[in-house]
This record gives sequence, C-alpha cells and structure tokens, in this order.
Amino acid sequence: MYGDTAKKGELAVSLALTVVNALVAILIVQLAHEGLPTLALGTILTYVLVGIAGYVGGRSGSIRIAVAELIFIASLAVVLDTRSMSREFIRELFTLYLLVYSITFLIGSSFFKSLRIPRGIGKSYRSLSSNVFIALAGLLGFTIINTSLLYYGLKYLGIPLTLKLGLLHVVLPLINVKPLNDSATILYVFTIVATFFLIALTNADRALSSPGLVYVWSAVLTFIPLSLPLALTLIDVRGGEPVAAGEGVVLGRVIKVLSKGRWRKAPGKVLEVPFKHGENNHIVIVGASGSGKSMLGKAIVKQVAEKLGGAILIIDTHGEYRGISGAKVFTPVENPVNILDRLDKEPSVRAKEVADLIASSFRLGNIQRSALQKIVLELYRRVDNPTLDSLEEALTKAIVGSSSGAKDSLEFARDVYRSLIPYIRMLRFKREVTYWVRPEDLISGVSVIDLSVIESESLSRVYVETALEMLFYAVKRYGGTVLLVVEEAHRYLGKGRRSTLARMLCEGRKFGVAVVVISQDPLRLDTSALTNAKVVISFSLAEATGASYIAKVVSGGVQSMFRLIREELPRLPNFEALAWLRGNNVVYHIKTYILNRYYV
Repeated sequence: MYGDTAKKGELAVSLALTVVNALVAILIVQLAHEGLPTLALGTILTYVLVGIAGYVGGRSGSIRIAVAELIFIASLAVVLDTRSMSREFIRELFTLYLLVYSITFLIGSSFFKSLRIPRGIGKSYRSLSSNVFIALAGLLGFTIINTSLLYYGLKYLGIPLTLKLGLLHVVLPLINVKPLNDSATILYVFTIVATFFLIALTNADRALSSPGLVYVWSAVLTFIPLSLPLALTLIDVRGGEPVAAGEGVVLGRVIKVLSKGRWRKAPGKVLEVPFKHGENNHIVIVGASGSGKSMLGKAIVKQVAEKLGGAILIIDTHGEYRGISGAKVFTPVENPVNILDRLDKEPSVRAKEVADLIASSFRLGNIQRSALQKIVLELYRRVDNPTLDSLEEALTKAIVGSSSGAKDSLEFARDVYRSLIPYIRMLRFKREVTYWVRPEDLISGVSVIDLSVIESESLSRVYVETALEMLFYAVKRYGGTVLLVVEEAHRYLGKGRRSTLARMLCEGRKFGVAVVVISQDPLRLDTSALTNAKVVISFSLAEATGASYIAKVVSGGVQSMFRLIREELPRLPNFEALAWLRGNNVVYHIKTYILNRYYV
C-alpha cells in the first residue's frame, strides 16, 4: 500500500531519519548524565549523526522532511530532562546542531536545487466533514493508549524515563498538575496537535474504513518528535483511488528529463498532460508485452471518467477491462453489431464499405469483393434494415438465379456466390443473441467491447470496424465527447489498410473524440497514429528496429537525442516509459501512473 504512495524513496528516508533521531536523542541523554569522560566522544558522534540527517534530508529533495528535522532538533531541548544541563549550554549546543544540519542539508540538496514542493497535500474535499474529528479522536485515543503502555511498561521494567517521548511530555505534567507555561513547550504541543490534525484531515475517510492503519499512524505519533519525518511523510498515505494534481491526465512521476542532448534528473515532478474536450488529445502507447501499457491505459480511463466525464469506449482484446466499475460489457457472441446497418449513408457508399471490410478481413479476391458489393447494394434497395440473415438469403437466391440463367443473377457465376456464404456464416455466432448493440449505446457511460471470447482476428476486425463506424456515426449525429481506448491497435490500424480508426485519428477532434492507441508493435501501426498523436509513450522495446523507429519519431531528427532515446528504450524496467509531448522538445523518463498509487 505504501509503495509509490508517498514516493518509496521519501518513505525510506523518513524511516532512516527516525532511527537517526533516536540515536541522537540517546547520545544527548548520555551527555547530560555520564559526565566529562564521554562528553567529547558523545558530542562528536552527535554532530556526525546530525550531519548525516541533514545530508540525507537534502538528498531526498523533500521540503517536508527538512522542516520535520528542524522541528525535531529544536524540540529536543523541550523533551529532554535537562536538570543536568544549564540553559546556556543547551542554547549553545542546539545552535551548533542547527548550524551543522543546515550546512549538510545545503550540500545534500545541491544548495536547494533538488528541493521539490509537494503537491496535492490536503486535497480531500470530503474530509471537511465531521469525519475529520472522528478520525482525530481515534488517532488521539490510540496514541494515548500507546503512551500509557510505554510509560507503565518502562516503569515496570525499572527503566528511568529520562527522554520523554511524544505525548508523555504533555500528559505527565498535566497528571502532576503542572501548568504548561513554557513557550517552547507550548510550541511543541502545537506541533503535535498540528501533525495529528494534518494526518486526520488527509486520511479521514481512510481512517474510518481501516482502523488497523489508524493504529499504525498513532504508533508513529507516539514517538514524536523522533518520528516527525515519518509522521509528515505518512500524510500522503491516503486510501481509495488516486487523485491527480489538476484537471489534466497524470501519466506518472518523472525520473529524469532528456533536454539539449543530455539526461537531467527531475526528482518528484509529476508529468500531467492537459486534457480538454475539443482539442487534440490523442495518445499513442507502445511497448513490449507485460511492460505496463494496459495498466497505464486503465489509469487514463479512470482519470478521464472522474475528472472530465463523457463517454468511454474500450476495445479490449484480452478481457483486461471487464472489471471496471459500472462498465457495460459487450461481446461479439452475445451482443452482435449489424454489419449491414446503413448508418444514414448512401446505399452505394455503404455497400462498398461493407464489401471492402469483409473482403480485406478474410482476404477475398477482387471478383468476390465485387460480387459481394453488388449483392449488398441490391439488398439495400429491397430491404429497409437488412441483416446477415438477409444477406445469406440473397446469396442463396443469386446462386439459384445464376444456375437457372435468370436475369437478376447479378452477372456472377454461382461458384462466386457460393464461396461467399461460409464467410457470412462465420460472422454469425451460434449462441443466442441477448442484445444487439446500437450506435447510441456506445456514447453513454463506460462501454467495454470484450474480444477475448473469439480467437479469429478476422472476426474481431469486422466487429471492431463496424462498432467504430457506429461510434463515429453516433457522435456526429448526437454529439457529446468520447474517449476511445484501443488495445492491440495494430490489428485495426495496420499500414496501408483503410480503417475507421485512422479516420478518427485524423478527424475525431472535430467531433469530440480522443483516441488512446495501445500496441506492442509500433512498426505495424499506420503512420496516422504517430503523426496525429499529442502524446507518444513508449515502454521497453527490445527489438532494435522498433526502438529506432520510435526514437526517430520522438527525437525529431536530432541525432544526439535519437541515440540517447534508442539506447534507453531497451533498458526500461516494467512500468517505466519515455514520454514525448507534441510541441515540446523534451523527453520524459517516467514511472508510470498505476491505479491505487498516489504520485502528486
């Protein structure tokens, strides 16, 4: 769950710093009670640890960790039992600690160059409700229980509580009826309360649904200020689905950037693509099988559905999108499309489209194509709403008419008509039809066309082409906006092949259609995909020709960029990709956005 939620690196750093903070506190306690023989060694070790904390914090690039460590160092003067130390000594000691921390932090952060400002903290609109106070009460309750167990456990073991941890510094004086009138103590109490409230604010709904995590957070809060870096990092551990930074689509977290002929690190930045209806929002995603293409496709679908609305149609080759909440799932077996639907086109135009589609999908000859076109055209003239049953019946009549020499035999030999019937029957499935898909079904809500139930690429292509024709007809007639996601797009967008998908890439923007093309073979994609794409994303491509092809497109002919991109593509781990935005001479190496991961 934690994973990339709070950025793995930042979470690891915060855990390490919590350990370092504990060691620093223990050493300072020893300095206060052991006397001069260990004073020099203890002081040196403490300075070293504080320096390590500063350098590690600076290298992390996290402002929140920097602030947390500063608060920790300042608050040590409050939580320590200082009866053996004079206030002057404490002031001098902590001034030097702050100086050492600041210098090493500057070095670690390359003089603030690597610092990043966290985005999205506190963006939980529902948390403005009473849930926050319920979560806050739960956190406080568990933390007080932890504190009591710690206090009485140490007391039972006979361990003196020289270092007062977390709420012990607040609760014990109250038990002893001692007023908290020291300004440093009041500041410390405020820090604890603020941290509690931040975690409750950003995790209110998650806290109510997962009491186990509430106890984890409260256990961390028990050891404030030692665990303050970890507590502040956990602010980003929010449950539920991910939330993107703005109104665009988040593709992932930037690892490094290729600009002006060399790679540069860009820690913590989020790559967000503006996604506005009426603009070119086409995205091409390529990469080897299992590299993370479909996971990114699902994340894009989720964000568009939540942020922008509109209809979403997914051409799902392998049945990977069936589980989307609220989606209508259509299969060619149970939910056929009417291949012969005219879609308000001229009979001659639609007859040619149908004949070309069937002939190219099954690799029929020119004579078969012409015969099919003529018989479909004749069918349109005689029948208002023809189906495949009507077409097979017309072919049977043509065979009989051709063999008897009838004048309406459409001038083709009966063997030509007979050869077409098996293909027409293949397009009709044996199972009972539960619902015929209509054009208007494809422009409302989320629809998934699951092609995993059929193995024939020819049948898939006929079904998809017809469905896309219906979609294009529906958006032109009824309006609206549609996100079209096409898996294994090279099957429907092959080079040198006329396709509705290519037309959508060229003309779809005018009708509110945005296309996400996903393919593992960029060399088989029609050039319209890459020339019309707003964003090109490439996961790992081990095949040298494919890598070179994508590198050439993305680099824009710049030789130095071409070489670096081509070298990087085969080395990409799963779920990492190179992203290029049209009009931007920068290539981003990103850790792609996956559902249930929070990057911003």
